[in-house]
Amino acid sequence: MSDAPETPIHPSPANPEPAPSASPGRPGSLRQRIQIGALVLLVLAIWLSYLYLVLLVVLPLASAWNGEQEQIVSSVQNAGRVRSVSQSSGLWTRALVETVSAYYPLPEAVSLHKNEALGLEVRANQARFLGDRQHRGLKLMSRMGLEGAR
Repeated sequence: MSDAPETPIHPSPANPEPAPSASPGRPGSLRQRIQIGALVLLVLAIWLSYLYLVLLVVLPLASAWNGEQEQIVSSVQNAGRVRSVSQSSGLWTRALVETVSAYYPLPEAVSLHKNEALGLEVRANQARFLGDRQHRGLKLMSRMGLEGAR
């Protein structure tokens, strides 16, 4: 046997091991959690700024393209002759044109003569217009607007 003194397996209560101190590099420390949170917020702010700038470019281009497509008439159908025009102050519809074949809701007030011939124009962007002999286009309510009004 050896002459070395035996060391206890468990530390004695008089000599406890020191508790690990909270160092800046320790995972899960308050400083590190704050830095990670700030980094996440910074990345989110940069991403939202990038999205905003993309929308600033894309939306005007899309609007211009839609405006150009609205000028091109893709088809014209006979809409019939005007029976009556009802003006209203509704939320969605300002006028309702009744022809011999259908009713056409308009988002703005209109003045049409009785028995005036009308044509239904469908544009390249699928917008629908009600046209008279002078080719004045009266934009009809979109299908989505009609569904929302019900």
